[in-house]
Amino acid sequence: MPYETYNRKTDKPIVPPFLTIRRPNDTPGFARMTLNVTAMRILHDAKIDAVALLWDKENYRIALRAVPADDPLAFRISPGRKNFQGNVSAAGFLRYIGFHIDPAAVRLRVSWNPAKRMLEAEPLPRKCISKEAIK
Repeated sequence: MPYETYNRKTDKPIVPPFLTIRRPNDTPGFARMTLNVTAMRILHDAKIDAVALLWDKENYRIALRAVPADDPLAFRISPGRKNFQGNVSAAGFLRYIGFHIDPAAVRLRVSWNPAKRMLEAEPLPRKCISKEAIK
């Protein structure tokens, strides 16, 4: 029987797209949104490198909508380590929505809406939004 060549690319598990919001331990008041490789692949395929951050207060949802890089609302997506993930500096946005986390990270599944060119996150846990922001 002839040998079969192993292809490691076909052996990798398919990971759903996620958005992680994390507060580095050494930087209080600073927070970053990180997109995993699957979410970054979606944005890369759609040729998106800047987004507007959207907040649905009633449903506790965050979305990232494609905008031109020169749009005043644009947040640039910075490549993470080895381009496997992307980061959005979002401390001001997260303060605006009343976001706080304990422990230092929360991970949300996101879905791609091609009609709106937008990544939409699942609802945030209510405990992540301050009571003052909910009113």
